[in-house]
Amino acid sequence: KLKNGDVLRFSYATRSVVGLMQDSLLKMLLLSFIMLIICLFAANIISNIIVKPINEASLNPEEYIGGYDELAPFQHKILMQKNELVRRIEESENNSEQFRQILNSIQEGLVILDKDMNIMSINDSARRIFKYDGNKNEHIFNACREDGFREFIKDFSEGGKDKYIYKIDDSVYSMHASSVLKEKKQQAYVLLIQNITTDFYNEKLRREFTSNVSHELKTPLTNIYGLTELIVSGMAKKEDIPKFASKISAESKRLVRLIDDIIRLTRIDEGQNFQMKAIDLSKIAGEQVERYR
Repeated sequence: KLKNGDVLRFSYATRSVVGLMQDSLLKMLLLSFIMLIICLFAANIISNIIVKPINEASLNPEEYIGGYDELAPFQHKILMQKNELVRRIEESENNSEQFRQILNSIQEGLVILDKDMNIMSINDSARRIFKYDGNKNEHIFNACREDGFREFIKDFSEGGKDKYIYKIDDSVYSMHASSVLKEKKQQAYVLLIQNITTDFYNEKLRREFTSNVSHELKTPLTNIYGLTELIVSGMAKKEDIPKFASKISAESKRLVRLIDDIIRLTRIDEGQNFQMKAIDLSKIAGEQVERYR
């Protein structure tokens, strides 16, 4: 209030709280971002300092983690588990190598197939038989494309026959297939291949020998029977009886020789020694001609 009675008033403009906050929001965000960067940088440095001894820790039980003695038992446990794992891996590799050597040492071919008929394992003998140099996990038909074999595998997988005779070149092989089940579910197949060439041809020779022997035995027996019937029935003339008797005697001797030959062949087949001697083929041929006159 002035002396002359006038009143002089002073004022200045002010802003609301909301306005003040809007002015300071950008500064606060900027400051918060800077603080976040600083915190992250500091956290990274501090965490590196903390985990550095762990990262540089040795699995040697005598070299514990420096500054963290409480982690020594944990470190030792890890080491023990590592050693056990290494031991089991080495044992598995040794067993696998032994199994492979055993498979390759047997003369029979052995093929292990999965449920889709892909090769899981094949030994050297089977590779030689099939003339196969491919890799595992290939279908068995890649190893052998013979039509009969393909039909056998297909038939066996559907519950059919489990045996097949496989012929290649001059060799004969017997194949036996079997299933590997787990909880009544098909897991794998095993194919065993045996070389039966010798047995196969020996059996063929035996059948031919048996057929020939049957014929050779039947011929003298038929002759003896026929001549004997002529004599017994009285149909033979008296002057022919000595001739018939002589033929009966000759056929009987021939029958005895055939039986002796069969016995000798049986002994030879059993591995017994025998002596060889020269024979007169012209004499034998003449006897045969005389027999059939």
